[in-house]
Amino acid sequence: MIDEALDPTTHDVAYNGYDCGIVSGIDQVRQNLKLRLLLIRGEWFLNSQIGLPLFEEILVKNPDLSAIDVLIKATILETPEVAEILSYSSTLDRVNRKLSISFIAMSIYGALSPLNVEI
Repeated sequence: MIDEALDPTTHDVAYNGYDCGIVSGIDQVRQNLKLRLLLIRGEWFLNSQIGLPLFEEILVKNPDLSAIDVLIKATILETPEVAEILSYSSTLDRVNRKLSISFIAMSIYGALSPLNVEI
């Protein structure tokens, strides 16, 4: 699969002069995973059912970390070209309302390097 390259910090299209970059293979899977985990359910106008239920189930008063982990793992496994999750850990900072996720997934191209996402 081939996709446009995105800037890793701003998640906007990365331009090199007038050309946008291209990613494929394991880099494209890694980029797709990060974008899917940062997408809020209802945010994308073409399909309001994709994304994480951030305000409904994650950033709530008494979040259930095991239920959140199930949602996130399902999102990872539903990502195209992801075969399995090799390792997964999450930490919930209740005071600052931040969820940190770290995982390694196996794609059809091989194992991804560890991916860390803060929600």
